[in-house]
Amino acid sequence: MVFAAMVSVIQLAAVMSWARSVRVITLLQAISVGFLVVAPLTIGLQWLSTRAVAWIGPWRLAEVVDVLGWTADPVLEEVLKVAPLIIVAWLWPRTSGQLGLVDHLLVGAATGAGFALAEGVLRYGQLDAMTTAVPGGYLAGATLSGAIGVPSIWTSLTTWLPVPVSYDWPATSAAQHLVWSALAAAGLGWFIRRRPHRWLGLVPLVLVSLIHANFNAAHSLSGMAWASPVLSWIEQRLAGLLLVALVVLVVVDRVGLAGARRSRPDILLDGERSDGLGPWPLVEVAVRGAPWSTFVTWQVALERRAALNAQLAGVPPPEFAVEVEQRITQLQQLTDRVQWAGAAKQVAGSLSLRGLRSWRTLLWALSVVPALLFLVVGGWPATRGLQEVAGTWFGTGLMLVGLALGSVLLAAQLPALVRQLRQLREPSLHELRIRPAFRLATGGASLATAVLVVVALVMGGDPTLRLVTNYHVLDALSSAELWLGLAIILLAFLLFPPAAALVVTTAGTVLLTSSGVALAVGSVVGATLVSHALLNAASGSGTSGGGGGGASESGARDFKGLSTRQAEAYLRQFDTDPHALKGDLVGRGSISKFDIKMGPKGELYLVSKDGTVAIPTGLVPR
Repeated sequence: MVFAAMVSVIQLAAVMSWARSVRVITLLQAISVGFLVVAPLTIGLQWLSTRAVAWIGPWRLAEVVDVLGWTADPVLEEVLKVAPLIIVAWLWPRTSGQLGLVDHLLVGAATGAGFALAEGVLRYGQLDAMTTAVPGGYLAGATLSGAIGVPSIWTSLTTWLPVPVSYDWPATSAAQHLVWSALAAAGLGWFIRRRPHRWLGLVPLVLVSLIHANFNAAHSLSGMAWASPVLSWIEQRLAGLLLVALVVLVVVDRVGLAGARRSRPDILLDGERSDGLGPWPLVEVAVRGAPWSTFVTWQVALERRAALNAQLAGVPPPEFAVEVEQRITQLQQLTDRVQWAGAAKQVAGSLSLRGLRSWRTLLWALSVVPALLFLVVGGWPATRGLQEVAGTWFGTGLMLVGLALGSVLLAAQLPALVRQLRQLREPSLHELRIRPAFRLATGGASLATAVLVVVALVMGGDPTLRLVTNYHVLDALSSAELWLGLAIILLAFLLFPPAAALVVTTAGTVLLTSSGVALAVGSVVGATLVSHALLNAASGSGTSGGGGGGASESGARDFKGLSTRQAEAYLRQFDTDPHALKGDLVGRGSISKFDIKMGPKGELYLVSKDGTVAIPTGLVPR
């Protein structure tokens, strides 16, 4: 199921690579937001609303659930699935401005895929006696209307927009939640970016809400609902409509980017056309030192699109555009494959994973073992006996121990994420704010859900009890037992390993990511800074870095062993007000000494004495 959700989003990202500015890893994280944040929030609100209406009126709970399932609930679901984009636009308009229409569609599709994944896992994450392998996948259940199947890995790879769970097997329908959310998010992007007749951007959201309501009405259990043949006809063609939307939005974004490029020739390579129809100069630069130059060039191209999107949205980040211009200049000057190979060797040789060898990493590994054992290893017909063990108090006890360990480690990471969000200075690349925000949301939601599931377990006293007894989206919970809820939360802890991965560059020790494992799988923060490190090393912007990250070629001396107060006093000599940095220093009270290092262009970094924390100050001497 997870693989199918990931493949469907990656397919969209690949098709829309000509215009997107977000990386695939960010979209995969958006799947986790749909799965771990949007789905539990939706279910919680529906649980409260159904019981509130049943308590106020004379109706039975089953009748309320059925009626709200095809009236209010579809609207609630569609709004909540695009809520992450709404929140980003509300809190950080300069960040949202860097997202084009294509980016909005992709993020919406990813959260929709995560929501569909949550429904599928809650309903069919635990295997029953009828689960069996069939050509193309696995039969996970059956209803009066037909068989329910889960695609195999090969079927997902060879299918356009595979669904985690298909309610007609062999699968003939498109990924409903993904398509609905993608179209709604594309319209939201039109509205947020203040396009002409911006209110038209709400039409897709209204349309998919009506189609969703119509779909639920057609499958109403009580038969009290209505169904529209017109909406049913449109629903059957939504997958084709999504393809049309893909083409149209790519063209619209590319036309806009071409116009922005014409006003910013400084961020074009020599010989590169402003309309973007002549990619050969960019391709030539990308293949000079492949694969390193290819990786860096693609990162810079995405950053350039983000800067141009912001300019089109009326929230231009001039300093960010200047940074992009500098990296374009560096790329253009690099013509030697040997330079790229040397840069890769230098950066790879400076990578330190010492933080992975710690007791925290051991506790994290132990916390996720039960989930991997019961859901991954035990998630096949031949090994379904492991899930039977999970439903006993022995298996539940293992999960509760893992939950305690993982919750402590996760809770310890949340304050750092909050500080990172609060102290990030504008302008900066959109993903440097979106990714920590997504991590914070998934972490907070996982902890909150863990508390609710544990309370339900204590109150019920049986790990095989249903989470709730309801229908519609709540039916997903009524199909899931308490032990499955625990296992899903534990599996979420995979996203929060405790170690720190560091790389030493010519500018000093630069913190890449809060997680060495996240770096290994392509963290956007890690990918961004690794690409910058490669670019600086290849262009010779400083010394060879080595293991200690000494002074740069600029000859600036390093200030060694300053206390927090001394570092704060020293920074007052600079033009930029260091108050934002002061909060970061105070927040790291366990670190008493810092070195102040200068990069090749005079930029300052605060590096802890033990080399585990580096804070780019954004300050430059007068």
